[in-house]
Amino acid sequence: MKKDELKKVYKYDEEKKCFIVEISLDYYLEMFNDWDAAPLKRKDLEPELVEYLENVAEDIPLHQNISIVFMMPKSVENTQTESVSRQVFINYYGYLIHLNQRQIRRNWKRSFGYLTTGIIFLIAATLLPTGTTLPLEVLSQGMYIGGWVFAWEAISAAVFQMSELRAKNKRYLRYQRAQIDYVYRPQNPSES
Repeated sequence: MKKDELKKVYKYDEEKKCFIVEISLDYYLEMFNDWDAAPLKRKDLEPELVEYLENVAEDIPLHQNISIVFMMPKSVENTQTESVSRQVFINYYGYLIHLNQRQIRRNWKRSFGYLTTGIIFLIAATLLPTGTTLPLEVLSQGMYIGGWVFAWEAISAAVFQMSELRAKNKRYLRYQRAQIDYVYRPQNPSES
């Protein structure tokens, strides 16, 4: 989507040069996973919130900054809980970055293992005498095929899978660095 089209879907702060993602909640704990029994400081984010933010990340290009605004009733305003929930949000995406980095390292190791195995198969296939007997010919051809399959898996893991993991990292980092604000709305029209 072009920037002008995005401005029709998401608010844009001209001063801060960022898109504003507004999320309406009734209370702070709505941000967090109901099934997570951990104390507030260690809770996971609500899966539906994470999914919504992933959808937003697909809409708004990575080079655009975002700001997240949680809109809540004035009656629940609590600066301490606000501060803790902001830190939990940052920590959650920091943890996802950590897991993603670990997956990247695993992919590099797997890719190197595939490449090494592929090279060994290809070298073994070239060293086998060809044209002597049918079983040796079949073995040689099988090793060639196996060598190229392993080489392809190495390329696939290093190029295609890594690009998706790096893109995820960029999205997570953008959320971890996003400005998080809380806006408190009056509960009824007479309070405004």
